[in-house]
Amino acid sequence: MLLNNGLLLNNGLLLNNGWLGTPDGRTAASYFVRCALPAGHNITVTDATTGAAYTWKGVLGLAPEWETGACDTHCQETISACLMAHVNTTGQHIGL
Repeated sequence: MLLNNGLLLNNGLLLNNGWLGTPDGRTAASYFVRCALPAGHNITVTDATTGAAYTWKGVLGLAPEWETGACDTHCQETISACLMAHVNTTGQHIGL
């Protein structure tokens, strides 16, 4: 699972690894990266089948260690809280 590997590592954010091959999975990944990495840190992955590239930008920097390493319990709790803060059933963007 993603939490035991850095976002950039082989078992991290791979498009051919299940849910990242879907639009919803890529949206979730964009929130993971937005929460975890600081501004100026981005993750780009390329779909080996289609050649499509996706770049997700860091914003909040709540778990920078996850870029290249494991996400421990504190990291997981922090990212979970950030993801929950982004949940919005109205479909309207609300800045954090």
